[in-house]
Amino acid sequence: MGFYTDWFIADKADAEKIASIVTTEEYDFDDWPHLSMKNIGVVELGLLWERLAGDELDPGLPTFGESLFEGDEEDLFVFELASEYIAVLASVQPDQVPGISAQWYDNEELSAFSLEEVTELLQEIVSFTQQAKQMNKPILELATI
Repeated sequence: MGFYTDWFIADKADAEKIASIVTTEEYDFDDWPHLSMKNIGVVELGLLWERLAGDELDPGLPTFGESLFEGDEEDLFVFELASEYIAVLASVQPDQVPGISAQWYDNEELSAFSLEEVTELLQEIVSFTQQAKQMNKPILELATI
């Protein structure tokens, strides 16, 4: 079964519409460019940030920026991803992906994945963040608990 983390390239003003994908189904995932990641959450994405931060950036920097929507039952959230996180992800070069993937994979939280799956996922994340950068738009994350 598992859980999903969903990223959208969208304006901040679309946060409530994105939340409606879950609440009223008025909108659909395909209404915005999106990336759906199965069994990848805040812990795994935080570990990726730690691998990317290296010595030059603060590995404690949050991956989330502003909270844009919170459901009535506090079980549904839409966050803006931190612009620094997006910028660093978008700057990853193709020849860096295997090394970063191997470092990211080398922790217990990703043990359900193969190295090949982690590498493919990182390629998708990098491509998605580059697309957001080209469109000059933020990435919003839909989170359900």
